[in-house]
Amino acid sequence: RPEAEAAGRECISTDASDGSSDKECKAAPSTSVYVVGDIHGDAKCAVSWVNRTGLVRNLIDYSLNEDLPIYERTTQPSVWTWADSSSTLVFMGDYVDKGPLSRFVIEFVKSLTDKFPDQVTALLGNHELELLHDRELQEVRRYMSYSYATVHVGDYHPYLSRELDEKDDLVLDLLYEAAMEVY
Repeated sequence: RPEAEAAGRECISTDASDGSSDKECKAAPSTSVYVVGDIHGDAKCAVSWVNRTGLVRNLIDYSLNEDLPIYERTTQPSVWTWADSSSTLVFMGDYVDKGPLSRFVIEFVKSLTDKFPDQVTALLGNHELELLHDRELQEVRRYMSYSYATVHVGDYHPYLSRELDEKDDLVLDLLYEAAMEVY
């Protein structure tokens, strides 16, 4: 049944006792590849996307206060289990920069790849390459010397000693846009 094989089915030849043969076809196992990219130090995004895939059981401790950010409710990797052996998760890189929790993101992704080496792949992004390259530079203009490389402009909010208003948000948005233009 060539049409069955072309339709994504596995076909196995079986021999009958009368000498004839037939093919038994069944649906091939489905596989899914989940891809996450450009997290840029956003721990909430990293944990939320992995949680949303449903691939990692016991990722979130739901007994903790719901007011805590989701990344503060992640459980220890020792209790994680992989939910779907036919699915994989690929991180496309760019774990650092712009967001305030780059280290958390790197540690989270590393924990996933350590716990599930056959299911999770983490690629190196251009932002990680720039940071590695920085280690070799002796020049003054290093990548990490730019404030927007490590901190998202919105993370300056806590440093303001008063309640924020629309003008503050506008100024921070404009600073962010200016940083992106330079970047």
